[in-house]
Amino acid sequence: MPANISKVQLLLDRELEKKITEAPLELRSIEELFSEEGVFRGPDVFIQDDRDEPGNVPPNTGEPSPNQPTTVSDSVNSILQQEKKNSHLFSQISKEETEDILAKLSDLVRMPPGQLDSESELYLEQQLSEVLGFQVSSELEGHRLLYNTGKVTAMPHIKLHPTDTLQSHAHPYAGLSKHRGAYGWFLEQGKVSDESEKLEKYYCALPLYYFPEWQTDSKAVKKWYKHTKIIILNPIENTAVICAVGTIGPLTQSRYQFGASPETIIAGKIWSPQAAGRVLILFIEDTENTIPLGPRKLFKEI
Repeated sequence: MPANISKVQLLLDRELEKKITEAPLELRSIEELFSEEGVFRGPDVFIQDDRDEPGNVPPNTGEPSPNQPTTVSDSVNSILQQEKKNSHLFSQISKEETEDILAKLSDLVRMPPGQLDSESELYLEQQLSEVLGFQVSSELEGHRLLYNTGKVTAMPHIKLHPTDTLQSHAHPYAGLSKHRGAYGWFLEQGKVSDESEKLEKYYCALPLYYFPEWQTDSKAVKKWYKHTKIIILNPIENTAVICAVGTIGPLTQSRYQFGASPETIIAGKIWSPQAAGRVLILFIEDTENTIPLGPRKLFKEI
């Protein structure tokens, strides 16, 4: 059922429930609510008195009777007008709530690098999943990130193929890695495609060498994280970038906990004077591969 029809049906149900609740006497039969033409008879159907007798017809004064039957169309229009007013009020409340959420995220991103406590993780998952329109999580298929908070280092471009050059990439000042990434060339069936090019453009790097499970089964860990989608959040600048894990890094954790492509760093304003490289990161649940890589505004209302 289309959303607008579903909403009208819900509004009619509410109106009917309200009229039944306000009835002074018990309803004689549900059929009496509406005429054969589908017109709502009004509250008089609940009142058992002499007005139902033949001949007791109120004089026609030319003015609408207070108990004049109301059509379904009139009822719906009246309800929708009220809903419109409520919607405006709700949008104002939502803006205030959005500002509160953004303030909370800004506090979390300033915390020392590491994993968040369970209460903060749950808060992030619930609020951001609702705001973004897709599911984000601190844990995915039994895997947990080593860090939810930390600093991102700007990494160079990665070669798409063996003969790739810096001239094929935007932001040439970022440089080009001399070696291919940890997952090989960015190719699809041996060729550079729009999809594989975007994987390099918005790649991120996780320090998988330091993950506890790496010590027991590094091949499985490396395979699982390949091109797994991650969202990098910069609440200080109200930005987010959806990335795919494209390589492993950084090699040391003393200063930076994550790495990202030049496009990711620039689009996310990650190294603005206010953000100073601090971010929050979470998994994205996208089994159908329908969520595109790239930047987006975290909150549209701000």
